[in-house]
Amino acid sequence: MKYSFGFSKENLDILSRYLLKWMLGDFYRDDLISYGGNGGTPVRIIPSRFFESPRLPEQDLPVLDGMPVLFGNNEIEFTDGHWNISADFIASAFFMLSRVEEFFTDKRDVNHRFEGVSSTAFRYGFITRPLLDEYALFLRRFVAEKCGMEYHAPRGISRLLLTHDIDMPWLPRYLKIRFFIVKTLKQLLKRPSGVPALARKLLDPNEDYFSFPWILEHDTRILDRLGSRYCEIIFFLLHSRRSSKDNRYLHTRRGRRLLAMLRDAGATLGLHTSFAAGCNSELVVPEAKALRAMTGLPLTCNRNHILCLRDPLDLIRLEEAGVTDDYSAAYADVAGFRLGTSRPVRRIHPLTGEVGSLILHPLTIMECSLDRYMGLNFDQAYEYCKTLIDHAAAVGGEVSLLWHNTMLTGTKDCWQRELYVKVCDYAVSKVPQQGDHE
Repeated sequence: MKYSFGFSKENLDILSRYLLKWMLGDFYRDDLISYGGNGGTPVRIIPSRFFESPRLPEQDLPVLDGMPVLFGNNEIEFTDGHWNISADFIASAFFMLSRVEEFFTDKRDVNHRFEGVSSTAFRYGFITRPLLDEYALFLRRFVAEKCGMEYHAPRGISRLLLTHDIDMPWLPRYLKIRFFIVKTLKQLLKRPSGVPALARKLLDPNEDYFSFPWILEHDTRILDRLGSRYCEIIFFLLHSRRSSKDNRYLHTRRGRRLLAMLRDAGATLGLHTSFAAGCNSELVVPEAKALRAMTGLPLTCNRNHILCLRDPLDLIRLEEAGVTDDYSAAYADVAGFRLGTSRPVRRIHPLTGEVGSLILHPLTIMECSLDRYMGLNFDQAYEYCKTLIDHAAAVGGEVSLLWHNTMLTGTKDCWQRELYVKVCDYAVSKVPQQGDHE
């Protein structure tokens, strides 16, 4: 292991208090629950030895109330007026939220990403469950019951985020020429009389990948229905050509028209950190400055291109770049809850436990994870998405969706537009009190 851990007593105290408050919300009071065996509170979480010697979870995980316990055990005892919970929810939350497990292996995919199939969540079968949110509900119920407080279960998802990464807003000229030639030859062989109509379609500048009018109409309809309290539309803008995986388009006249279209629609615009910056975090700050200078916008949101989160420590660079909210927390190869939560949470340093200012918004579903990586067909993908949304709704979490404009063109050979509509409709049905939205 190439990094050393250093959890000071002060950092651990701040971390444990933050995590308790994050999990318990209004049920948190430092005179009701504490982390440590010597606290005088009615409810105490007993620490395991994780912070003395960070490690991966054991092979056979104990189960408490249907939940796998990553550290500690499943015992709860009432001793000398105190309820002692031996499931170390604090160490388990830190383990998932900080991505500390990535320091225990150098295994990465071709894009330098830690793969979901290598994660503890996938190997132990809870990748589709927001396990930390389940811990949180358990603690809230437990504290409410033991301390005489009233408890109400969550009533559905708290917020629906409709997000789109703009990697390639339209086909580049060389790809369009090749696309035109291939399609025309196929049409000549099939039905020559259809070539003129095909040519008009292929030469339409708004045809290839430029699905933004449809996206804005669809997403705005949902936003108007739910209101800004429950829904947000976000587009992430790529502004770099430092690698072959990156693109630059806002400097063109067409790019400026696209930017104006998105701004006029009232969408939130954010930074789409390039693949190159994902591999070399020193590029993050100048990249953010350049995009802000070009757009004249504050751009405080971010998502990494190709979800390239190479190193957990790179999140610090986003804070230095003035980013307040990041939406990159997902695995590309398997959709699920990478951080073990569906709720926003502050960045946590994986080596020291320091709690940062950057807010992480877990990404629930990326469309290409479903078909390209997981090999699901339409029906399988829809059922899988429903499962993730149901689990987020059960714990009152956010649902964050990512569909690229390149996958929403509505072509016959791509079912992603139909899937997006169905998934959005299903998510909307899980938002509570729809009649009272602003």
